[in-house]
Amino acid sequence: MKGMNPMPNIRLCGLPKIMFAHIFGNDCYENILPAVSGRIEIDYIKSGSLNLSQCDNTYTAHENDIICNLYKSPLQVMSPVYHSHNTVCFEVDFDICTDGDIRTYSPEVLCLPFLTPASDATIRARMLIDRIIEEHTLAPENRLSAAGMFLELIEALSRANLPARGQMKSSESIYVTKAKKFIYTNLSCKLRQRDVASHLGISPQYLCDIFKKAEGVPLMHYINRMKLDKIRLLMKNEHMNLNRAAALYGYTDPNYVSRIYKKYYGKNITDA
Repeated sequence: MKGMNPMPNIRLCGLPKIMFAHIFGNDCYENILPAVSGRIEIDYIKSGSLNLSQCDNTYTAHENDIICNLYKSPLQVMSPVYHSHNTVCFEVDFDICTDGDIRTYSPEVLCLPFLTPASDATIRARMLIDRIIEEHTLAPENRLSAAGMFLELIEALSRANLPARGQMKSSESIYVTKAKKFIYTNLSCKLRQRDVASHLGISPQYLCDIFKKAEGVPLMHYINRMKLDKIRLLMKNEHMNLNRAAALYGYTDPNYVSRIYKKYYGKNITDA
């Protein structure tokens, strides 16, 4: 591979709609896929290999490697010998996040590099591609089912590209899972890092370290963003004022809520 493997982070803005899902194989293949707005295609190489070129970067995808084409630039595809690949393609509105968005990481931001090498971490993504193809072939009318599996697919692919997760010990992963469950259950309370650590029976610093490694964001940042999202929805859907909505999630100072919302999201919570 020459050049850099792009690591775009995207945020979906709508429900995906399936365009096609099939298995393709050919003795000699050459094609240029044009740039198209609002389209994501994900393939994995079933056998053989593919040579790809996009934005002055060249790649070779081998067996079980996963290709994710966001159709932002033309893609040249070539294979001089037999190859086959399993492919799914969906239409969906999405934003490519800026560096600022990445610094304020949130769970809805997905990391979808152009090429993901085969590994144990990508097995689930490949299985989901096969399930989507099977569903679309046998029951093409089940479009919502295909859309749901596609959402699972891009989440699985994103998780496969978070190296810290693969480096975590099983005990660390269990603590992080338990911490997230405790936070979810007690989201309406005033939560501090030491409260979560005490519930788990570990030190606050250890919890901070493993949570950041697993989620890519500090624990309190994660808690605040979950609370802020709930507050914003109450204000939008229930027409609740900021003071009351903030109090329901353990904040006594609505001005503080306004400040951290502006810090995390770059806009006023009253404008969201």
